Amino acid sequence: MAAETGTPVVPVALNGSRGLLRDAAWLPERGAVRITIGEAIPPAGPGWDQALALRDAARNALAARLAEPALDA
Repeated sequence: MAAETGTPVVPVALNGSRGLLRDAAWLPERGAVRITIGEAIPPAGPGWDQALALRDAARNALAARLAEPALDA
């Protein structure tokens, strides 16, 4: 949608949140979470290829700001 409308994407990274809700836990634990707001990433234009490029740029921007490993599906 952002690529089609020309809307920039702003990456927001949450550091420390993974440790607050562990596997099999019903409720998160208390703890500190650091929020980092990145620079806006403008789309290169409309279309599927530009949408994928915008997705990849946002993911890379987030991965660069995270203190935790990126888990790929």
